[in-house]
Amino acid sequence: MSPATPAEIRRAHRVYWIELILAWAGLCAGIIWSTEYAETFQYARDAAWIQWVCYASLAVLTLGCFAALRRWQPRIAPPHMREGLNLLLTMLVAFCLYALMGVVPIKLHRMSDPQPLTTVESVDPSYFGWSRNCKHRAWIQGDTPLHGVRLCVRDLSLYEQLAASKRIELTATRSRYGIAIQDFRAAPAAQNP
Repeated sequence: MSPATPAEIRRAHRVYWIELILAWAGLCAGIIWSTEYAETFQYARDAAWIQWVCYASLAVLTLGCFAALRRWQPRIAPPHMREGLNLLLTMLVAFCLYALMGVVPIKLHRMSDPQPLTTVESVDPSYFGWSRNCKHRAWIQGDTPLHGVRLCVRDLSLYEQLAASKRIELTATRSRYGIAIQDFRAAPAAQNP
């Protein structure tokens, strides 16, 4: 194989930069699009398989992306440079797909004509998460379909109301795929008979 000319090397570098910029743009678009659908979603017991299908699809698409990039990349650049870029692009695609994975159940939920739901549940506001973006969380308790859902409470006064009443009123929509929580507020404390 003859050595690459400077023009071929510049072309290969240009292709790499275009791929990298497109991958970053796709990642940013995926994250922005997935936050548009940001709702707390609890799968229905009959539809829990959707989450596993999404994870399996993520793995298959990521490996397929890596294989396609290895085959498609021009053979001009040195192999170590190609492999490094392929891994980087594959990681960016995987992050983008992971951001979009949450969109699938919400989209299925919205397309299946969900019914409005308002319910009052018991809540444990003393649950602390590890997220830097959410300092106060509330954990729904009880024997309900929403058991175990953790909600981020950004308003400190609402968090204090939840700590006092230990009950939360949820506004949500329900479909055969699950329950999407849209809004919540502190409910009055339960009256002891």
